[in-house]
Amino acid sequence: MDAQKNCTEAHKDGRYNIAQDDNAYSSKLDRDGDGLACEPKP
Repeated sequence: MDAQKNCTEAHKDGRYNIAQDDNAYSSKLDRDGDGLACEPKP
């Protein structure tokens, strides 16, 4: 899967916690810089 446009789109596709080595990862979606994009809200 290619990089997601935004986390809303990723979540609609059931994608959360997208790791850096995943093609869907984009650093712009990794708000806290921990290597996981589109983390679910606590």
